[in-house]
Amino acid sequence: MPARKTKAASKSASSDAEVSDNEKKTTTKGAAKKATDKKTTKAADKSETKTRSSTKKATKESKSKDSKKEAPKKDDEKEEKTISVEHGQFDKVLEHFSVSLLKELLECNGEKKTKKSAAKKALIQDVLSVAEKKGLANFYAVLGKDEMKAALTTINNEEPDHNSKSKFLTDIKKYVSDNTVDKLFGALDQDTLVKFCACLSFEEENASKAELESALKEEITIAGLRDIFESTNKAYMVDVAKCLGLPHTGTKKKIENSVLGLAYSDALEENEEEEEKKKKAKEDKNSETTDITKINKDSTSDDLYQYYQANLVDYCKQEKLKVTGSKKELVQRIIKYLKDPEDKSVRPQQPGDKKKKKKKSEAQKKKERKDAAKKRADEKAGESSGDDKKSDDKKADDKKSDDKKATEDKKAADKEKKAEEKKAVADKKAEEKKAAADKKAEEKKAAEEKKDESKTDDKKDDNKRTSGRTKKK
Repeated sequence: MPARKTKAASKSASSDAEVSDNEKKTTTKGAAKKATDKKTTKAADKSETKTRSSTKKATKESKSKDSKKEAPKKDDEKEEKTISVEHGQFDKVLEHFSVSLLKELLECNGEKKTKKSAAKKALIQDVLSVAEKKGLANFYAVLGKDEMKAALTTINNEEPDHNSKSKFLTDIKKYVSDNTVDKLFGALDQDTLVKFCACLSFEEENASKAELESALKEEITIAGLRDIFESTNKAYMVDVAKCLGLPHTGTKKKIENSVLGLAYSDALEENEEEEEKKKKAKEDKNSETTDITKINKDSTSDDLYQYYQANLVDYCKQEKLKVTGSKKELVQRIIKYLKDPEDKSVRPQQPGDKKKKKKKSEAQKKKERKDAAKKRADEKAGESSGDDKKSDDKKADDKKSDDKKATEDKKAADKEKKAEEKKAVADKKAEEKKAAADKKAEEKKAAEEKKDESKTDDKKDDNKRTSGRTKKK
């Protein structure tokens, strides 16, 4: 990219061009023509640079204006994101959920995977029906035996013929499934509705029957919605809060209350109550850790570490102890003081406590010098005697090593002698064994030879007998 020329550079270039034109006017017409051409091109370049700078300025100004205009638009966008819903219309809140969030909510609550093409309205109705089921399950779980009996007596205009709680519950469930929960509440009297409110742990003062009915329905719905949100994790609730333009910091329950608070203001009051509880607990803790009047003889180092360093300094000032040092040093000092309040080492030094050094006399100085010289002489003598001792020790060590070597040689010789004796015994045994074997072999051979001889003699006798018999014949 070529570098852009400045105004000063373009002026100097034009002046140089004019000088060259004046010089070249005396030469030829062709040269003058070229100079004029150059002049026109430079002027054109100058005008181009001016137009570029002006256009850039204009674009910058337009961008700054646009950014200023866009700033209020962001506020407008935030205003659009804030959701205003009438009390109790949580279905309108669910309309601001994305389809993926609605599907995930249903899947977290054990519903089968929905179709990809499922309509948003259908998903909202599914979520509300699941919430209603869970809310009714919670309502049935908290109902007492007496309340159900009173309700069934009012509905049937007569007392039930049994006194079983499980049967009362099945009758109530059957009535709700055949009709609706609205009809159940409509059929009951005000006293029974008040009892139902007590079962759900709330009360409505000076409320009409219609107000009690709506309050009960609202509590059942809120309980169901809480159940379906509890089956999700915090990351999901954060995504929901972002989608609805709500703050997404804090605990999961806080975010959940913020979401429910869009349609039910009571949920937001719970957040305020939690914040107040936390604030009060923090104030109580701070008041406990700053009350230095509780420090006593039974206090341990762990107890003192609960205080701030400033509180420990205040205690040291109160008890007129040293106030310098780290927190660890302050704790150690206070523990020392609590064990022994008369210990002066923990208190700052008073002006009168500092002892004045007495000047030494010449006689004392002379005596000290004499003692020092004597001490040095003794040390030197000790060193020389130490050298003699070292040489004696070395001789003793050498003797010990020689003795040790001699004993080791003796042991080696004895070992070798024993090995030779053992070998000789083994060789003797081997020779005896061999001689016995040879003897046995010779005896066996002699016996065999004798046996052979006796056989030959027998054979000769037989031959003689046979020859005598033949002669007789």
